[in-house]
Amino acid sequence: APNFTVVSITGQSYNLYNLLDSGYTVYIDFFATWCGPCWNYHSTHALQELWEQYGPSGTGEAFVFGIEGDCQTNTQCITASPGCNDPNNQGNWANGVTYPLVDNCSIRSLYQVAYYPTIYMICPADKKIYEAGQQGPSGLWAAREANCPPLVVTALVNDVNNTICYGSSTGSIDISVSGGTGPYTYNWSNGAHTQDLNNIPAGTY
Repeated sequence: APNFTVVSITGQSYNLYNLLDSGYTVYIDFFATWCGPCWNYHSTHALQELWEQYGPSGTGEAFVFGIEGDCQTNTQCITASPGCNDPNNQGNWANGVTYPLVDNCSIRSLYQVAYYPTIYMICPADKKIYEAGQQGPSGLWAAREANCPPLVVTALVNDVNNTICYGSSTGSIDISVSGGTGPYTYNWSNGAHTQDLNNIPAGTY
C-alpha cells in the first residue's frame, strides 16, 4: 500500500505507515458525498462498529478512515454545512462517526479507486492491501483473520541488574517492546523454572 499522510476534517494528522508499524490493521472507506450506495453502506454503521470494537478505544487492533475522494466537492459537504457545493449530497457523513473523516482526492488517485464506495484493508505486517468489500463488522474482521500474516513483535533486553539465583526476591530486567500495541505475553525461563506473565501492556519494564 502506498504511504500517505492526511489531515482529518477536525485537524488531526495521521500517517499510514506509522499506524501500520504500530500494529493497526487499517480500513479505508473511499466515498463521495453524492454517492447513494456509499450513503447506504455508511448508514449500516459497519465501520463505526468496527472502530468501536477494534479501534484505539477498543482492542487497539484496527484503525478506520473515511476518505471523500471527489475533487469537485468541498469539505462542507461531509458535514452538510452551509457552503456545500454538492446539490446531491446525501447527508451529514460525520453524524455519529468517531473515526477520522478526510477530504483528500489525491489519496483516491494514489490508490487508483475506480468506483465508490471502495473499502480497502491494509495489513500491518506486510503492508499488503486487500479490497474488503461492503461487509458488516464481523466480515471486515474475518477478512483480516483470513489474509493478514501475524505481526512480528520484537522484545529487546536492555539491562539486567543484580542477576541472582532462583528463589531470591531481588533483581530486575528491562525490556523494550516494538511492533503491535499489546497486551503481550512473556515467558521467563532460567532452565527448569518458568514463569508466565500475561496481558502485559506495551511499554518498557
